[in-house]
Amino acid sequence: MQTETVREFTEGVRCFDCRIVHVESTSPRKCPDRCDPCDPVDCKCGKLKDECNCCDVCMKCRDESCSVLAGDVCEEGYNCGDPSRPYLEQMHSPATCIPLKSQQPGPQPTPM
Repeated sequence: MQTETVREFTEGVRCFDCRIVHVESTSPRKCPDRCDPCDPVDCKCGKLKDECNCCDVCMKCRDESCSVLAGDVCEEGYNCGDPSRPYLEQMHSPATCIPLKSQQPGPQPTPM
């Protein structure tokens, strides 16, 4: 009887181990109730509003280094790194703004 209890416990622990996953997060920026005046930006590849929708920030240009974790956004038609890579690898590795088309499968054959 005791052996059966140990076996059930061991199976339960093994099953529990299978359900543990790696979880990471970053805290969202705490935005002010009112935005302070912003410095003007001169962006060669476009701009967008920051997380708080207060100030303009520059988008990263083609082939420029970027960080998924930092929330960098690349110019239109480009992505920060390769989204086909594992998520944690994308989050913690330096990346480059690469064309979206280079991440998509090649042309599909036309059905006859």
